[in-house]
Amino acid sequence: MRRSTSGLGAVLCATLFSGCSLFFPALRSPTPVDAAPFAPVVERTGGSVAKLLSTTCGGAPIAGSGIVVAPDLVLTAVHVVGGARQVSLRVADAAPVLADVVGIDPAKDTALVRTETALDVPVLGLATDATAPGTTVAALGYPLGESVLRTEFARITSVTDSAIVNGGPVQDLVTVDATLRPGSSGGPAVDVQGTVRGMVVAAIGGRGGRDSAQTVALAIPPASLARSVAEWRDRSAATPAACTGDASSPPAGGLRLAWATDADAAEFVHTLWLLGRSINAGQVQSSYQLLTSQRRTTEGGQDGWAATVAAQRWTELEVLTAAHTGNTATVHVRLRTEGDGGCRVQASDITLELVSGTWLVGADEPAGDATACG
Repeated sequence: MRRSTSGLGAVLCATLFSGCSLFFPALRSPTPVDAAPFAPVVERTGGSVAKLLSTTCGGAPIAGSGIVVAPDLVLTAVHVVGGARQVSLRVADAAPVLADVVGIDPAKDTALVRTETALDVPVLGLATDATAPGTTVAALGYPLGESVLRTEFARITSVTDSAIVNGGPVQDLVTVDATLRPGSSGGPAVDVQGTVRGMVVAAIGGRGGRDSAQTVALAIPPASLARSVAEWRDRSAATPAACTGDASSPPAGGLRLAWATDADAAEFVHTLWLLGRSINAGQVQSSYQLLTSQRRTTEGGQDGWAATVAAQRWTELEVLTAAHTGNTATVHVRLRTEGDGGCRVQASDITLELVSGTWLVGADEPAGDATACG
């Protein structure tokens, strides 16, 4: 999640309270929220919160969350998909899919992506009535590196806050009195009816008497989100700029995927699948960013990686087992590829490492000899 600064408060009051005065209010903790009424809501809406993973040309992959607002449309934060070479997402236990950015507004940190295939999950509704301070909500999202949807219960303390987001002032933000972890950006704050009361985009020092060392979350209000969806939903996808080194004529075709429906496996599968789809699209530089630094060295840098994946296409990825301890995972796969050497199948043990909240691909050890496709 992105850190934000208060406009006037950042200048006049170092503690970032919503208003400064000669007398500071007594510091307080968030009022506890009864989670029980939210149990059926979280069960019903959790599958409609997406986990996004985007590749970039020269930087690290970006992870975040999203809100399914139509079978093929997902709202998210600009800083999750802005400048992305390729955007992928998954919901619940479904396989990951690619998505195209169809709308983006940095001034509101709001973006809309369209998936290449429809998502078989319920659509989340955006609130059409005014949100009252004191409304209890469940903030849903995927913190960095986690496969399981996380829920934080909190109260909305303001619907008129302002802050500097992406370098510009944003008005009438929804403030959620909770400390959310990075990766939650783009996720919804839903009320007890399951209606979206805001999309989380940033964190800021506590307000309304909170200790400024403890952050609260800022969210884009539903009316603003609805206007963005209405404006962008019928737009054609924007074509992302190519990265240096991308293949001019990449091999065509998708990537069949199979894996055991395991919560941990889903996160590793997402990275491996995106790596394969990036290779298939001839995206050398952005696929290279999905490798650990040690794997990049082993490959001989980006030029060596380009030679490895030149004219190669991943046609089928089967994840047989997956296990992890701490920040290291081992995934046993069977990969079918096509290239200049024909079609072949190779079983491998692939190591993944959690780096800055994203699982990256490390060592790839063959398990036996490759065989020709049957």
